[in-house]
Amino acid sequence: MPDATAYVLGLDLSLTRAAAVLVPVGFQGDFATVQTAIAGHGLRGEVSPTTRDARCLDVAHTVEEFVAGVRVAGAYVEDYAFSNSHGSHQLGELRGVLRRTLIARYGWAPVPVNQATVRKLFFGKVPKKPEGARTDWLKNFLLASVREAGAPFRHHDEADAFLVANYGLTECGGVALTLAPSGLNKSDAGAKSLDPLGSRVTRTRKRIAVRPRRDGLR
Repeated sequence: MPDATAYVLGLDLSLTRAAAVLVPVGFQGDFATVQTAIAGHGLRGEVSPTTRDARCLDVAHTVEEFVAGVRVAGAYVEDYAFSNSHGSHQLGELRGVLRRTLIARYGWAPVPVNQATVRKLFFGKVPKKPEGARTDWLKNFLLASVREAGAPFRHHDEADAFLVANYGLTECGGVALTLAPSGLNKSDAGAKSLDPLGSRVTRTRKRIAVRPRRDGLR
C-alpha cells in the first residue's frame, strides 16, 4: 500500500515560470489534494551575471521552501528539450543550483525523465500537430486535457509539472492518471464517477484511465 502521507514532486524548470507540483502517492484523481508553486521571472535588456544568478537562486529557494516539511517519496524533473537550444545553458545552470540546494538541505535531487515518456503515459498517444496549427498548440492541448481531467491549473507549466509527477507515481507505488479517448478501453469493469462532469475512471493494475462520457457532455 502506498504511503498516504508521502508526495511525489514534479518539476518543469524554466527561468521565467518554473512550476513545481506535489501529488500524494495515494492520488485518486482528486486535484484538491494537489499542491502547486510557480517561480521565476523575465529579465529585460542587458543584465549582469549577478542578476541572472539571483534569479536561479530564487527559483531554487522557492522549490526548497515548497517541499519543506513534506514527506517526498520521489522527485522528478522534465529532462532538457535538446531540440531547443535557446537558453539551454542557463537552464543547465538552474538545474545545477536546484540540485545543490535540495541535496544540501534534504539529501536528494530530482531525477530527470523524458518529456515524451510522461506525455505518452497520460495520453496513450499524443496526436500529431494539425495542419496550420500554431507552434504552441501542443502546450495548449496538454493544458486543456489536464483541465478536462479536473485540474484547476492556469498555466501549461503546471500541467507539464503534473505530468512529470504523474509519471513519478508509478515509480513510488502509486497509480498514474491516464486520459483515454472514448472507446479506447473496452471494459467498463470497476468504472465509477470521477467528477460531476461525467468522466469515468477505470482502475487497472498500473494506472487509472479517465474517459469522457460518450453522450458528448463535458
